Amino acid sequence: MKGSNLRIAAAAATALGFAVFGAHGPAHAQDFYVGQLQQFGYNWCPEGWRRADGSLLSISANQVLYAVIGTTFGGDGVNTFAVPDLRDRAPVSQSSTLPLGAMVGTSSTTLLQVQLPSHTHGFNADPTPPAGNSPANSMLGVFPTGQSIYAAPAATPNTPMNPGMVQPAGQSQPVPIQMPVLATNWCVALSGVFPQRP
Repeated sequence: MKGSNLRIAAAAATALGFAVFGAHGPAHAQDFYVGQLQQFGYNWCPEGWRRADGSLLSISANQVLYAVIGTTFGGDGVNTFAVPDLRDRAPVSQSSTLPLGAMVGTSSTTLLQVQLPSHTHGFNADPTPPAGNSPANSMLGVFPTGQSIYAAPAATPNTPMNPGMVQPAGQSQPVPIQMPVLATNWCVALSGVFPQRP
């Protein structure tokens, strides 16, 4: 009889625990810190969370979250403040050169001439006698015998010629520099446990 009573009491305690804590129920907002960022595998944010998309929020309507993050991510600090914007961005740890809230980087860039490696371009001529006097749509050729016009191979090429002799190439199109990523849904907790500074 005594053992039966103990089993009944244990079952009752277990049932009470499930009822209070909800073993299979949804997570509660108090399980998270206010301002905590979290990734989700679906395209919406749970109740008590908001998409981390840089939106401006009302300070008066979100005083607790404002007390935690302030205007770190934007806003005027009088009526509004912004949540972090993680759209098309990867988060990194803050540092002395990259303070909290800094947004840097780009997914593409256009290279400038000064960024190209040092290199040379070949210059070809036509080994046939001259065919005219006009340079239009013409190439350098072989001049008559006895007329020296070329410097020795060991000479120093320090006199620039007309750059128009070499036709420009390229279209200055942006170069993608996006690293491989997997898109998920970043959300920020609007409510929960207020974080205590250490």
